Amino acid sequence: VCLGCMHLASRLERLSPDQRRLIAEGVAYYHTLTPYKKEGLPIFPLGFASFTQPFAAGGFRSGNRVFLAVWNLDNPSGRVTIPLDGYAVSSVKVGYPKPLPTGLEMDGTSLTVTFPARFSARFLEIELKA
Repeated sequence: VCLGCMHLASRLERLSPDQRRLIAEGVAYYHTLTPYKKEGLPIFPLGFASFTQPFAAGGFRSGNRVFLAVWNLDNPSGRVTIPLDGYAVSSVKVGYPKPLPTGLEMDGTSLTVTFPARFSARFLEIELKA
């Protein structure tokens, strides 16, 4: 799942059944975001990404929700702290992929995400206080 568009490339027929389930989940999740994307405003809490960074994060805010994609680009520790200054966070959950383990810890104005492996990503849903 990408922030604004979906890219399905490569030889999808070669994927395992578990991988195909993740693709199906991602496509379904992507379609649930359509109403939010129409009015969403972009956010980049770690700044613009570069290939030299161990992590990247970007997303959009729509009403009282923030949808945030976070990528572990190559950090063996798998732990990144994302500043969320200016947001009164009510709750955080994984939007996609749901079945994969992910550590989420909210501490004041920052969110720490722990990935189980390098080269992985999560799409998070952050609910804001009214």
